[in-house]
Amino acid sequence: MHRLLERQLKKIGYSGGSLSEKQLKLFMEAVDRAYRDSESDRKLLEHTLEISSKEMQQLYKDLEERSRSRLAESEAKYRFLAIHDNLTGIANRRYLEDELQALIKNQKNSASKFALLFLDLDRFKLINDTLGHNVGDRLLQEVAKRISPQLKSNDIFARIGGDEFVIVLMDIKKSNIKSIVDRIYLLTHQNWIVDEYDLEVTASIGVAIYPDDGEDMVELMKSADIAMYRSKESGRDRYTFFQTSNKKENSMSKTDILIIGGGPAGMVAAGTSRQYYSEKSVTVIKSNKHSLVPCGIPYIFGTMLDGVEDDMVPCGARSQKMGIDLLIDSVTDIDFDNKSVETTENGTIEYDKLIIATGSIPRKPTNITNYDAEGVYYVPKDAEYIKKVHDGVKDLETIAVIGTGFIGVEIACELAQSGKKIHLVGSRLLKHAFDPEFSDDMESLMLGDGIEFYKDKRTVAINTDESGRANAIVLDSGAVIECDGVIMATGYEPNTTLAKKSGLSMRQYNTIYVDEYMRTVKDDVFAIGDCAEKRHFITKRGVPIMLASTATAEARVAAANLYNINVVKSFSGTIDIFSTVIEDTCFASAGITEEDAKKQDISAISTVVVVDDKHPAKLPNSNKQTVKIVAMKSSGIVIGAQLIGSKDVGEMINILGVIIEKKMSVYDLLNLQVATHPLLTSAPTNYPIVQAAQNIASRQIGL
Repeated sequence: MHRLLERQLKKIGYSGGSLSEKQLKLFMEAVDRAYRDSESDRKLLEHTLEISSKEMQQLYKDLEERSRSRLAESEAKYRFLAIHDNLTGIANRRYLEDELQALIKNQKNSASKFALLFLDLDRFKLINDTLGHNVGDRLLQEVAKRISPQLKSNDIFARIGGDEFVIVLMDIKKSNIKSIVDRIYLLTHQNWIVDEYDLEVTASIGVAIYPDDGEDMVELMKSADIAMYRSKESGRDRYTFFQTSNKKENSMSKTDILIIGGGPAGMVAAGTSRQYYSEKSVTVIKSNKHSLVPCGIPYIFGTMLDGVEDDMVPCGARSQKMGIDLLIDSVTDIDFDNKSVETTENGTIEYDKLIIATGSIPRKPTNITNYDAEGVYYVPKDAEYIKKVHDGVKDLETIAVIGTGFIGVEIACELAQSGKKIHLVGSRLLKHAFDPEFSDDMESLMLGDGIEFYKDKRTVAINTDESGRANAIVLDSGAVIECDGVIMATGYEPNTTLAKKSGLSMRQYNTIYVDEYMRTVKDDVFAIGDCAEKRHFITKRGVPIMLASTATAEARVAAANLYNINVVKSFSGTIDIFSTVIEDTCFASAGITEEDAKKQDISAISTVVVVDDKHPAKLPNSNKQTVKIVAMKSSGIVIGAQLIGSKDVGEMINILGVIIEKKMSVYDLLNLQVATHPLLTSAPTNYPIVQAAQNIASRQIGL
């Protein structure tokens, strides 16, 4: 206001002193006019602000409504995605399980029933493999599109993974359930037009009724799953209602190729069979749900693997992907005349071709007193048992390991690295794979690492405390070694009880007789892996070689030649080929050792070369590499090799294995053309295999 008066005084020419009457009049008029203008401006401003405020309020309101609407749309979208299958648009596993749980909870006191159908497309993998995954995805969409309209509004239709669907039919009666399932089955029995393809794809369906076949979700789905697999085993393209007989011995099913055993040999045989005979059905029976990588077992006990789960192989997913039926069951009898087997859970299964791959089991040293006492652990290829071993020894401080083969040595090293005191008892280390000087190198690496080695000593007894638990071992020298537990790594023996019981011809070391194509004396029956006979590549005598690499090679030969000879086996005899790691140093061997050659009266010659595995040797991470080659003295044919060095020896021994298998001589190796590089290999001037061959060749011709 003060500034307003000053401005008006300036306008009437006031320069100081008293105002004249005229000036006063002019001043009062100016002030009144300015006030009116100011008041008008104020009212205009107030009116403008009022309008702006209302517009802003409306704008905020509009924005809030839009945000709320978009948020609701997003929430609805994400809710839909959370409970629906992204590919087909029908319900997903999460929605199915939530609804089933709630449904079963509400049905507890109700007399009404519902049916659960487990639907699996037959040989869906072939569609993906031959026509591509896009066609496979479109087929899955067509399945959902064809079946959905035929269901009631309160039924549930879900895709739970891959080509597996579940349908829940509400409020059914036993009198009409078959007609409903018939209708759904017929929907899958028609041809499918996908893009430009006319596909003949069928489905196997299993049906379970609540509460007759299961009173909770897990049991009900398992019953439907079992019934679905019975459909597949009965020839696919059908539906089966769950019955107790689905899993008991009075049922009957048939498969083209039946494999007993789900270890490396069995699973490779199954996969190879599918590759060569894709039109044939393949079934694998294995006793344990979970499979282990056999050679990975020692590393469960150290720092390499975090428990048994890290060594497991996902057989179920793998077999499903390959189109193989996997049964967790046990075979109790084989009828070769009627080409069938009896099982504990799945009744009688007929076969066209049978592969026995029952593997091996730990050898029990019955000559050791109390060999089965509490606190004495063995090392089978059984995930559940190995977990018990792992849990049983993890809190022990001092452990006796009996046996100095690969399993014993590797477990001893791993346990020692985890801070335990180890008493290792047995002959020189890995004596069947390496000559003494190599065993000595291993021993020098292991000693002082928490391992005390009782070399060439024999365990005669295990002492126990009052509760019967092992607390000491007794050596043949009379020495008593106290310990908290014992691990028996005394080797394995073929698991051939079933084969012997069924009348198969047996050979040395309790193995099943086979020819070079792994055929037994019974028509259409093959044996592979640890349970099958092995003949030495030089002497042709039986040898107790049990290796996953050998087993899988036999599996490929047997499976490829089930129905006709597809793969000619050009090499007769088994090569023992090994590798291991001790304290970051790699040891590997192939063929026969010099010591064993002498024992078998084989006239042999050997040489040892030591080179740097990089050139020049000053390069970072350069290591010494020791190569020993054993050859026939008369012909120079290479029959054995042993290596020490860095990880490179793991592949170099495979090269030497091929050299031995192909009966190459040291003279062939003199012309060996190899790729060398400073960071990867020894120098071309002294490549170890060539250098060793040259040493033997020069000695043969007297240079």
